[in-house]
Amino acid sequence: MGFVIDVLGWVGTIALLFSFWLLTVKRVTSDGYRYHALNASGAFLLAITTAQAQAWSAVVLNATWCLIACTGLIQALKKRPEPGPDEVDGVTQGSVRK
Repeated sequence: MGFVIDVLGWVGTIALLFSFWLLTVKRVTSDGYRYHALNASGAFLLAITTAQAQAWSAVVLNATWCLIACTGLIQALKKRPEPGPDEVDGVTQGSVRK
């Protein structure tokens, strides 16, 4: 079980650092769903890891970080435009000739 918890902690750490790097190099925006999804998942995984280690101040920090990121994720997904009838994942599909 300890190995699994360690792996979850490393994945969470990488997710948080990767989201910050993406924001810094302007590959994502601070109000985008990708940024918030990475933050939420990373903080959630770190909350699990720190709870296992009984590091309660870190649990509170990561759980709060996760809740804030989830709030941002919900807001970002609400703002995301619905694809039109000719779009899949925001890409307009051309007509297909038979």
